[in-house]
Amino acid sequence: MAQNVKTFGALAIASVKTVDGLAIASAKTIMGVDNTSAGGDTTFITSQSVGTDVSPLEEKGMKITVGVTPITVTELALWGNVGQYSTTILVYVRDSGGSSLGSVAVDTPSGSGVAGAYNWGTLSSPVALSANTVYYIMTAALAFNTVGSGGTSVTPTSAATVDDTAFGQPPADEGTLPNRCYGPLNFKYH
Repeated sequence: MAQNVKTFGALAIASVKTVDGLAIASAKTIMGVDNTSAGGDTTFITSQSVGTDVSPLEEKGMKITVGVTPITVTELALWGNVGQYSTTILVYVRDSGGSSLGSVAVDTPSGSGVAGAYNWGTLSSPVALSANTVYYIMTAALAFNTVGSGGTSVTPTSAATVDDTAFGQPPADEGTLPNRCYGPLNFKYH
């Protein structure tokens, strides 16, 4: 019997057993096992539950507030979705007024990116984020490039909080729930 096991940035364990002639499948996903990359940077989002697909007509993303310790962002990422038709999509770090502090083009599944995983791009210059300050991580995945909806829930590290989903330019909060974002988007920092 063939098994189909998907992993979403986590370790997935699946098993199939037969009881009274019926196949019973079970799976367990372990999130956040190790979120430190080989270069010593830490991945901000440690687990995610991707919402339904939306095709945005404007920038979408998340509002974050950095904690008591400043951080430096080195890479940005967008979750690969089979509905992304451009081969690359821009991801930005924006300040609270909407100015771009840095951006990268990440590959999508239509290019050399991977569906069901974060696709990363390294910033040409790392971006320093001040303590106790609001920033926006946004994507310009516009029409015909689907992303996970604002119903996407995420678990961040303690370096910052995910305060709300965000949209537009300059970014505006949607007033939904904490630990929600479009994309989902992610970043690595030290």
